[in-house]
Amino acid sequence: MKKIVSLSLSAVLLFSCQTKNRSSGSASKPDILASHIDSTVKPGDDFFLYANGGWIKHTPIPDAESSWGIGQLVQDEIYARLKKINEDAVKEKTTAGSVTQKIGDFWKSGMDSAAVEAAKLSPLKTDFDAIDAISTTEQLITTGAALQIKGINCFFGNNVGQDDKNSDIMAFILSQGGIGLPNRDYYFNTDERTIK
Repeated sequence: MKKIVSLSLSAVLLFSCQTKNRSSGSASKPDILASHIDSTVKPGDDFFLYANGGWIKHTPIPDAESSWGIGQLVQDEIYARLKKINEDAVKEKTTAGSVTQKIGDFWKSGMDSAAVEAAKLSPLKTDFDAIDAISTTEQLITTGAALQIKGINCFFGNNVGQDDKNSDIMAFILSQGGIGLPNRDYYFNTDERTIK
């Protein structure tokens, strides 16, 4: 009985969704991946060219790029959106200390290349002085911690990302710091509190 009821409900929902789509008069969007298929190639002979041949034929690699793909188009769109957010924040009149004001000030400071060139390394003087003043292990740890807070991975890197062995789990990832040594990631499973 439960199977009959669930099948009936599924059929009703499916029918109502189709009826709603038809009544709205909206045409479905073409499948972007299907538009890249090259039907002149048999999928059994070369599936890659079959699936991507249309894209390869109609999308040349731009002269300024070494490679090109849909991922790059997505990244370019993200960059364009971020640029607009920043430029709009510069133009917008907001209260002091607001997120929009901070975004605008940060963008404007980076875009003022003349001021950046004139300042040279002086904005980093405080950090350089703290590094030069290190003479004990305690000062090394304190300075390293202060740099970590600023996002400078001087001893180790860290981030949160999907666990390599179980993509359902987000893990805290530590990576080796330093110069020229191979990177070794340590995964801390946030559910089980174990190191992998």
